[in-house]
Amino acid sequence: MNVITPYVQLPTTAGYVDRDEGPETTPVGNWGFPFALTADYMGRSLGFHLGAVTQVDKVELWCAGVTLVGKAEMYRLYASLDNRSYTEIESFQFLSRVIEGRTVDSFALSGVRAQFIKVHILAEEGNGVFPLRLLQLDARAYAVDASIGSQLPALIGFRSGDIVPETGALQEWGSTATFAIDFVRNSVGIDLGETREVGRIDLINRYSSSKGTGKGEEYALYWSDDNVTYSQAEHVAFTQKIANLQLVYSFELEQIKARYFKVNTRFTDGESHFELYDNPQFRVKAFGPAFDSPGGGNSTAPFLVAQPFSIGSRTELFISRDLVEAIDGLSYTLHPGVKHGDQPILTMDRPWEGYRQVLWGDVLFDEEEQLFKMWYFTDTGGSTEYFPHRWTLLYATSGDGINWSKPLTGTSTNNGKPTNAVAISGAVETASVMKDVSAPRNERYRMVTFNWDKRYQTMVSPDGINWTFAGSFGSGHDVASAVWDPYREKYVALHKCSFTDPGYFHPVRRFFYTTTSSDFRTWTPSYRSLNTDAKDQLVDQVAKKLEEIEPLMEVPVNRSLMRTDMYGAGLYPHESGLIAFPWVFYANDEEVYYYTIDDGIDDVQLAFSRDGNNWSRELREPVIRRGEVRTAGPEATVQDNAAVSDWDCGWIYTASKAFDVGDEVWLYYNGSNYTHTQPAHFYEIYPEGHPRAGQSAGRFDHKTGTGAFRGEIGLVKWKRDRFVSVDAGQAEGVLTTKPIQFTGSNLLLNARIAEDGYLKAELLDDRGNVIPGFSAEECRALEGDHMHHLVSWSDHSSVSDLAGSVIKIRFYLKAGQLFSYRFGD
Repeated sequence: MNVITPYVQLPTTAGYVDRDEGPETTPVGNWGFPFALTADYMGRSLGFHLGAVTQVDKVELWCAGVTLVGKAEMYRLYASLDNRSYTEIESFQFLSRVIEGRTVDSFALSGVRAQFIKVHILAEEGNGVFPLRLLQLDARAYAVDASIGSQLPALIGFRSGDIVPETGALQEWGSTATFAIDFVRNSVGIDLGETREVGRIDLINRYSSSKGTGKGEEYALYWSDDNVTYSQAEHVAFTQKIANLQLVYSFELEQIKARYFKVNTRFTDGESHFELYDNPQFRVKAFGPAFDSPGGGNSTAPFLVAQPFSIGSRTELFISRDLVEAIDGLSYTLHPGVKHGDQPILTMDRPWEGYRQVLWGDVLFDEEEQLFKMWYFTDTGGSTEYFPHRWTLLYATSGDGINWSKPLTGTSTNNGKPTNAVAISGAVETASVMKDVSAPRNERYRMVTFNWDKRYQTMVSPDGINWTFAGSFGSGHDVASAVWDPYREKYVALHKCSFTDPGYFHPVRRFFYTTTSSDFRTWTPSYRSLNTDAKDQLVDQVAKKLEEIEPLMEVPVNRSLMRTDMYGAGLYPHESGLIAFPWVFYANDEEVYYYTIDDGIDDVQLAFSRDGNNWSRELREPVIRRGEVRTAGPEATVQDNAAVSDWDCGWIYTASKAFDVGDEVWLYYNGSNYTHTQPAHFYEIYPEGHPRAGQSAGRFDHKTGTGAFRGEIGLVKWKRDRFVSVDAGQAEGVLTTKPIQFTGSNLLLNARIAEDGYLKAELLDDRGNVIPGFSAEECRALEGDHMHHLVSWSDHSSVSDLAGSVIKIRFYLKAGQLFSYRFGD
């Protein structure tokens, strides 16, 4: 029986170059181009940027429709490590076929290792019969998926209203009609033609969201030898992911051999959100058991850490679980930042500050001057009394980071009156500011910002006030955050891009690209990195977030018009990797009158990456708790509700970075009492057609004290490394790390232990055996709340004899919290 090689799609950024007359030496550009593109036009080459050297087994080009059947001689393929020098791929298998009404040209590469792949199309100028709907979605790269076996050819069938799945025979074999699996106990299944062992079944949704909660108990899986009597499968592992902007439900099985398998939904209502659309025969897939040997395929896990993994003397956190081998009797807890009081630390008190402050900016502590410095924006609402642009970058200083002054900077204004604005050419949005005392004096301050004409741009300044243009990079729109990473010795920028997802009422989706630089002048091609996924799109979850702030929204929550995007992020370089504070945007696309579409709220969450490309978001809870939303009464308007709610109950931005202050981590944030597209952002007076036409839209006016909507700046803090903990109650729990190597003489733990609790550590060899002299029985129990507990065994604490060896750590914890561990002197 024929089998199909399974692939996993790789995260890539696509680009292109026209008139590529020297493919071996011509770099690809236009990375992240967010629109449609014709492949066979003007001697064009399409590029795939993988973000790191990666094994690539296949690339594909998806035409917008059905076009002429391609031929291998139309194409030349090249590979590169640096996007400067390309080597031709002499051997590849070419296949052109039609899938779901689209021509797909595929190139099987047999395991090429590269960071860049280029497909050069030999087309005459003026040709154009192979258009891509969207470059970033229709140029795809894959690796062999070693986590599953080969895809099995199967015929797909259905049964509507499968109330008694044990006796419900599947029907409609081979049907190409759209079928909803989450509609009144429906079942979808497969006929393998003969008894086969199945390791996994995938269902591929039309969209990237579902009404379900993403829990396996909403579905049950059955198997049969005759399609007459079915038995329920036990020990089914349910997972979900987003692939090609479509939600995929996966059901992994344990050693079941049968001819027929079916998935039965537990839903009993009459709504359908998970549709096998436009020929379900392509949207239900069965796979054999996992390969015995990985064979070089890429894992779909968030990180692929080397075994053993060298941690040196770095502090390791539990934000990511990539170094956790086993955990029993413990739980993970996310710790939100502690707010500095219940009021903002920077408020609007100057006549030029508009109706809201917006921290699309940054804060740093200037070691040279021993001074906190802040760059923040004011939204003038369109007034040109002081400034030519609506968004103006202002400057503030503080001796303690709490009490701020706004020094007059002497920069020019429209009315000639002094303000605390900086001098910068053009209208800019967002500002990430860094200081490099080793740079030339006129470039010591460095900024990444956004301009709608020049897009993302770099600027330099001698004093942080007077700025000049230095260069530009990437494409996208508005929010970007950049930071100098001292541990990896490079600048890192996350900038927002968008693409069109036709599965949504409002099709523009937001996500992050990453680019880096060692000198602030030359930046790497941007590659797609931090995105939302299936867990973020669950309708009940998004609706709950929106309903929390519904008193501030001018339109009702519409459960059929919701989505989740990435909007912005703060960054915090840590010795073990890069920590991000992404603003996860829950959007409501109901449109009743002007500027109500794309409304919603955000959560500031936590993410972690060792390489800036692969990100882990284990605990998707807010790290900055929004204030309380209150209702002023049954007839209250959104302005009335905003006026009685907490100052930071609405939309939240963060500064571009968090930074260390003593033994704490500080992150400044912009709180508000409004939603994303609050009408006040777009007009001062409600326009004709609005129910309150002619009345104030509610912008705060600090001159008169009227108006409800305002935005100001606050601060949250953490004890160093205390973002996520591993927790134990009154029963002992155990955690074992994966194999690691270290440098240093002592094991140090950041932990909080109750009076009736304890924390012990024992060291194991690479086979899991306790190393003599380092057992849990010999370990002295740790107690109390310390950031640097010193672990000791019997009469010694030194582990220097084990430095460089492959070991595991096993922690025993009762009534306490473990935040991090490290080896040091």
